Amino acid sequence: MTDAMIVGSHPTRSPFPEKFIFASHHSGACRIVAAIKSSMRRSYEEKAPTAPEVAVILGMSLRSLQRMLALAGLKYSDLLDMVRFEIAAELLQSTDDKVIDIAFAAGYSDPAHFARAFRRMVGTTPRNFRNQSRCA
Repeated sequence: MTDAMIVGSHPTRSPFPEKFIFASHHSGACRIVAAIKSSMRRSYEEKAPTAPEVAVILGMSLRSLQRMLALAGLKYSDLLDMVRFEIAAELLQSTDDKVIDIAFAAGYSDPAHFARAFRRMVGTTPRNFRNQSRCA
């Protein structure tokens, strides 16, 4: 899942804040953001990678990583939130796992925090998102 529309979201509005959309539509920024997200997802199985870990994976200094993200109008925490959301959305759409298990799999230590963050990003609860995506 990329910056494409999410099933169940508003038909004319992306579920991601404007800064994500801005970064994803600028070619240079798009490439570095995609590379960072890809390396984050590959490392995510064990735990969410830190910014210094991602910088090492990409073969650059932490400061260079921060500069690249700044050019895209993003912070590392923004991308981490996006990757967490994408993982959660994929699991909600493709599995019958409990929402609490999906929260932990997406890197949230508190299911209530996951539900609030998900609602803030999409405008609906994880359970409603799952139901809407399965009806479509």
